[in-house]
Amino acid sequence: MVSLAPQEVKEVCLDMAARDEIHFKFKSDHPVAFNIHYHDSPTVQFPVQLNKVTEISENFFAKVSQSYCLMWTNKTPMRTRLFYQVDGP
Repeated sequence: MVSLAPQEVKEVCLDMAARDEIHFKFKSDHPVAFNIHYHDSPTVQFPVQLNKVTEISENFFAKVSQSYCLMWTNKTPMRTRLFYQVDGP
């Protein structure tokens, strides 16, 4: 569990090969912005991008070998607790 202040970001990055799979889930007290992204110089690619989410449990498959980052942003004016788990690869 982490506690996110307003506008604070939590990021977890994983090296994944093409076709690797992870399972991720999270729950927060208040809605957060969530994405999975990777840097493909000079741009950032967002295979997953969600807004105002409080709970999710999903699988993600890497299409290309990259360092993928799961990122949560608290866009509310109040502190929120974030419980998360990432399994694999």
